[in-house]
Amino acid sequence: MKEDENGKNERFEYMSTQNLFAVVVPSATLKDVISSNSLKDFVIEQKAGFQSGRCTMLIVSFGRLDIQKKKLHQLSIEIFEKHRTQIVQIDTIPEMALFTAQYLRSLARREKKKRMTEDEGGDGNSGGHKLKYQGEKGIVIGARSEIVSDWWSKMLSTIDRISDAQRRSILGLIPDPIAAIDKYSKMDYSLALNEISELVAENGRRVGPAIAHRVLTMLTDETGNSIIG
Repeated sequence: MKEDENGKNERFEYMSTQNLFAVVVPSATLKDVISSNSLKDFVIEQKAGFQSGRCTMLIVSFGRLDIQKKKLHQLSIEIFEKHRTQIVQIDTIPEMALFTAQYLRSLARREKKKRMTEDEGGDGNSGGHKLKYQGEKGIVIGARSEIVSDWWSKMLSTIDRISDAQRRSILGLIPDPIAAIDKYSKMDYSLALNEISELVAENGRRVGPAIAHRVLTMLTDETGNSIIG
């Protein structure tokens, strides 16, 4: 999101050819980091733990960041110019789920490109991605598959009226959302909808078309404007 001269927010998207990773930080924690003038050290520490070489870091502020707009704007420009780091503000869980879905779609595209490069005899180790969450228990980090699986479960939990049993059945069918993005993007919508909606949860109830539609939207929406609720 970018704010124009009239104070209105406009949405824009971009594609980065560099390695990209995101660190999710509660807004109160990020405010403390900024107020203590330790943001630079925080960025350097996080990037050092990712990998050497050129990469772009996204600091995702979860919750409203209570920082003066002018100060935040100047700070954003400075850390991008010096450290290739951007600050993204996300206020709600549904917005976080959509951000994560878009992030996973980006990973899926780059994984596909990476595999094609490997098949052609190129170096498949040129890219890297990592998603971390810094919360009350500190930074939670692990293999990409573990992080993706954890976030996928959290994303499903944001769907309105989904039960734990339904969520678990969907996780059983779709353990890897990155592979699912590629699969369902190519699949006929009615077939995909039927495959998910006919899932029977452990309590004997079907997932149903309403929740199946929301799952498909989460995985395949290309605009970022669909409401998942």
